[in-house]
Amino acid sequence: MFRINSQSRFALFFFFYYGYLGIVSPYLSLYFDAIGFTAIQISLLMSMLQITRIMGPFAWGWLADFRQDRIGIMRVTAVISLILFTGIFYLQSFWPILLWMFLLNTFSSSLTPLGEAATLHALQKENAFESRYGKLRLWGSIGFMFAVFAGGYWFESQGISSLTWVGWILLACVTLCTWILWEPPMTGQPLSSGQMRHIIKRPEVLWFFSSTFWMIFAHASLYVFYSLYLVKLGYGKEMIGFFWLIGVGAEVIYFYFQKRVYLKMSARRIIEISFLIGIVRFVVIAYVPAFWPLL
Repeated sequence: MFRINSQSRFALFFFFYYGYLGIVSPYLSLYFDAIGFTAIQISLLMSMLQITRIMGPFAWGWLADFRQDRIGIMRVTAVISLILFTGIFYLQSFWPILLWMFLLNTFSSSLTPLGEAATLHALQKENAFESRYGKLRLWGSIGFMFAVFAGGYWFESQGISSLTWVGWILLACVTLCTWILWEPPMTGQPLSSGQMRHIIKRPEVLWFFSSTFWMIFAHASLYVFYSLYLVKLGYGKEMIGFFWLIGVGAEVIYFYFQKRVYLKMSARRIIEISFLIGIVRFVVIAYVPAFWPLL
């Protein structure tokens, strides 16, 4: 009988989940533009992707810890997300879609943090984190790349309106994957009174959270308007997909060599280099957008 080991199951989950994001992140703003929304309306709609990640993951994480069942929470939220996604077939006006985006992303916001936590837990129990984590997450990047690349050609030929059922099918695959995931039993380790406050006040923790805030803040406009920006410059959907593909391709290379990188550099140095590369990226996007080889 054909069996899939636990690590391959997580790889399959990451492949389809990030494939789903590979359709939503680059192309959902184009869908909203096609049905007549303004730039301000699109920004509000797409902001739900980030707003729901402020409290959603914390709430789902607390619930998973309370129930000692990450995978169970993932299954429930995935099913609800799939049901909610069907709303895109019927909604056309701004306010109902804004509410839809909020609800959909509130529930789907559980999948990344709980999936990552379950993966780390399973790998640590098998003493395989350093050797296997990067390669498992690599499949998420591959799924994203495939969806972005194939989506560009598909939407160029079939129209952006087909995003509705393409997204639904991918989310259905994600939901099915949650039902084959497995992790070892969770063991709670409650913090003593005041311990969390003490950890958060540590200077290195404050600097880390600050750097994370500014990195996400800088990329918020990119996630919302990058595809629309490229459309206004005259690029087709194939090229838009290609530009997104390059960024994820760099991620794939990093994940593949992650173990070697960590052996040669500290986590702090890696973060510093990533910020410098990010600055160069935004300068290129702003000042030389017409020169596509550099873009």
